[in-house]
Amino acid sequence: MSNRMSTPAEWTVTSVALATNITTISTGRAVLRGCVVTSVLSAHDVVIEDGAGGSVVAGIEASAAHGTTKDFHDMTLPNGLAVNPHDSGTGTIALVWKADHEGLAGSGYTPVSVRGAGV
Repeated sequence: MSNRMSTPAEWTVTSVALATNITTISTGRAVLRGCVVTSVLSAHDVVIEDGAGGSVVAGIEASAAHGTTKDFHDMTLPNGLAVNPHDSGTGTIALVWKADHEGLAGSGYTPVSVRGAGV
């Protein structure tokens, strides 16, 4: 991922202050594109969880410098998106993510395979 992160309108950028133990960004299905460190991290790893208290799916290394970027390759998190610095983090990060409504009842999403020819 480059130092410049492109974010089309459907993506949300959320700033997370790591002094808070667990920050829940989304309680519903989400897609995580990446993050950028906006204020130097302390000497503690920060983990990204599939829902608050859920499985650890990614991390940001301790002492990451301002401007450090991580590409999470549009990782799908079925149970939500949460950041957990384990009561000891300092610094801030900005997450690039979006809600994932595809395939959910009432979402208006129709899979490409059933749209028909020429649509």
